Amino acid sequence: MKDKINVVQGLRGLAILLIVLWHLNDIFPGNLPKTGDRGVEIFLLISGFLIGIKYINSNKMNTLRDTFLYSVNKIKKMYPLYILSGLLMLTIEMIKIHSFSEFIELSKKTVSYFFVIQSWIPNEDFYWCLNGVAWFIPVIMFCYFMTAPILALIRTVDGRILIGIFLVLKGIIEIVCFFYLDTEMATYITYICPAYRVLDYSIGIFIASVYMKNNQESQKKGRSVMTAAVVCIYLFAVLFLYHYLSYTVYHFFETFIVLLIVNKENVLLNKVLENKIFVGLGNISMEIFLTHLPVITYASFVWEKIAGEKFVVIEWGILLTLIIVIGFLIKNNVTGRVLSMTSHK
Repeated sequence: MKDKINVVQGLRGLAILLIVLWHLNDIFPGNLPKTGDRGVEIFLLISGFLIGIKYINSNKMNTLRDTFLYSVNKIKKMYPLYILSGLLMLTIEMIKIHSFSEFIELSKKTVSYFFVIQSWIPNEDFYWCLNGVAWFIPVIMFCYFMTAPILALIRTVDGRILIGIFLVLKGIIEIVCFFYLDTEMATYITYICPAYRVLDYSIGIFIASVYMKNNQESQKKGRSVMTAAVVCIYLFAVLFLYHYLSYTVYHFFETFIVLLIVNKENVLLNKVLENKIFVGLGNISMEIFLTHLPVITYASFVWEKIAGEKFVVIEWGILLTLIIVIGFLIKNNVTGRVLSMTSHK
């Protein structure tokens, strides 16, 4: 199972890299496709997959109370970093205030952020508030909370059938939203809304069910060529067609690719994802996720004072390195250990 976990962690490392690259897009010379959207989707699929592997055949996580407590315990672990990153961005927002009405509006957004409910408010001023990427935290909390009914479903219906049903359902919702709602509301529902995003998380659990069944049957299907072809088509779509294709089209490819990867259908692809760099990024992915926007914001401000708009590529490289280093230090609590050792001396 260790190699499977390494592959999944490598996928998570790739996902966080796609998100960070997207948020470095303003600095990077040229325009990148919306890689951040793709990273978020992979994150949700992986989260569901790991939960499925752990709990499908378990007696735990069978009631909403179980999943509520699990969700609370998860948020308790990430909440300090979530708050710290929000406070860092709040400092920047406070500087921009010029009137009492702006202060009131910022106060409302700050309250929604601190209570982790910003993604339930269909207004981009709220769900992007403070540390903008933190909209994902209310989403994953709701996904954890909904784990019990999803597990009950997968224990009664074949995972492959459910994957197809949920992908079709996502497509229908997206079509309806963009035909009958304004763009802002349609984007909110199909990208931010926790009630919609739980579909992606569910598909991750269904992938785990399919993987476990294939593993029990010990079937070696050897679809390396097909996997490579799907990945190439997907990369072409991401790089050149991102202005034209819907989210659901990408989600279909991503679901299929994750399923093929965890079943080790392509040895070369799996070896790439099992590389220590990707696995290492995966191990610190949440720390990078919650801190990379504050790092970009503050470091870019300092760089602008020092070098202005010169040496853009160097700035991009320094920021990327700094983001990874800070994520590693937080994950391993290096600062706390140093302070502890100093106090003991």
